[in-house]
Amino acid sequence: MKRLSQFAKEHHLGISTVVSFLSAKGYKIDGNPNTFLTDDQINALKKKINSAVVPAEKKEFGTILLDAPKINIKSSLVMKSPIQKILFGSPGTGKSHRVEVFYCSELGIDVYSENCIKTVFHPEYSYGDFMGKLLPRTIAGDVRYDYYEGDFLST
Repeated sequence: MKRLSQFAKEHHLGISTVVSFLSAKGYKIDGNPNTFLTDDQINALKKKINSAVVPAEKKEFGTILLDAPKINIKSSLVMKSPIQKILFGSPGTGKSHRVEVFYCSELGIDVYSENCIKTVFHPEYSYGDFMGKLLPRTIAGDVRYDYYEGDFLST
C-alpha cells in the first residue's frame, strides 16, 4: 500500500489525475494526498501507465532524457519549423553535453553552426535580451529606434 501523493510523485502524475482515473474505474477515493491506495488500485494504475500511448500532438523527435523514465519516440514527421528547447539546471549537470549528444546529433545540427545558440540566463538577463528589444540610437543629433533580435528570434 502506498499513499496517493507518493504514488503520484513516483509516476510523475497529478493527484487529481490519479483520483479521476480511479473514480472512472469505479473506485471510491477522495483527493486527500494521505489516502492509502490498495494493491488493486495500484495495479490498475500501473496497467494504465504501462499501456499509455503518447498522443500525436505531444510527439517530439528523438529520445527525451529527463529525470522521468526514458521515452523513445521515433517520428516520421518532417520538421517544418525550428525546434527550440530550454534546458534548466545547475552548473555542471550536463546540459551542454545533452544538447550536443542527443538533440543536435539526432536532428543533424552542427553544434558550432548558426543553428545552435547557447544562452545563459542570469538575474540581469531580460525578456528583451531573449526575445528582442527596441533601443534608441543617436545619429547626428537625431534619435532613431532600432529593433534588435534576441537569441530566441535570431535563428
